[in-house]
Amino acid sequence: METRSDGQCFANAFAVAEHRVNMALTGALLPGLKVVRILRETGFARPHIQSMFEDARQGNHHAHLRMIEFTADALVEEEGLEARNLEDADDDQIPRAAT
Repeated sequence: METRSDGQCFANAFAVAEHRVNMALTGALLPGLKVVRILRETGFARPHIQSMFEDARQGNHHAHLRMIEFTADALVEEEGLEARNLEDADDDQIPRAAT
């Protein structure tokens, strides 16, 4: 985690993605499902995803890094959507009068 000057915390998306992909490659169910979901949403077919997993498990660094990159991109996009939703919700709030 890093703290920005305005006090908001954010995770380093690449580090989080790397951790998820590494867990998925070891067979951890939940991280594996999250990585597969992200790759499916990116447009990869199931056989291609299976191939990337197999290649990464066999030491193909390119496949491993691609999985991390796509996962990190999705995390950044999710964070951006959540931040926009929070900003929209803040805009809808009625300011309180000073007491």
